Amino acid sequence: MNNNDEWRKLDIHVMKRYAEAFNINYSMIERKLFSAFKEPFSDPIIHKRIRLLDSYYRTGLARKKLVGGATDMIIKKGKSFEDRIRGGDDAAVKEIARCKEFNCFVFATKYCSFLNTDFYPIYDSNVAKALNWYQSAKDQHFCNKRCLGLQNIRESGDYPKFKQIIDDFAEFYGLLDENGKPFYKAIDKFLWIVGKNME
Repeated sequence: MNNNDEWRKLDIHVMKRYAEAFNINYSMIERKLFSAFKEPFSDPIIHKRIRLLDSYYRTGLARKKLVGGATDMIIKKGKSFEDRIRGGDDAAVKEIARCKEFNCFVFATKYCSFLNTDFYPIYDSNVAKALNWYQSAKDQHFCNKRCLGLQNIRESGDYPKFKQIIDDFAEFYGLLDENGKPFYKAIDKFLWIVGKNME
């Protein structure tokens, strides 16, 4: 990994450097996604959002042939459901995640995050890999036994538990703004890069 593995000595400056590197490498993708998620709720916009999100962020919907099912489900739930996400309703993640017989937890966290970046940290395999490393590293136990079940969190759709892990991580490493709120989007980007480079 770059910068002599500076990610091992995490602080807010390291996180911001990694997040900025992500922004440089993926700026076009992020712009397209944020633009789509800012457009008003309509059937064509929901189709567009899900197609772009699955294509760019590899949510697994296309592989499981669930793009249409996820799209229909969100359209059926309507604008009031989108308003719940914009308002920060944790329960919305689990509702999206249970798409037919498949677990779409990764997609659900990403969809909600693009509607409300200040409230929804993203779960994916790279994030889980990085969190597990930090939790198991010597002298870096940032939370209690909650962290030992990230795969179970994905399977159960327990988003509040995942969010608490991210909050514990942010507090332990001082990744908070002046009001004590975690920098969720920057943390997402940092953890994704760290986990991706552990492959």
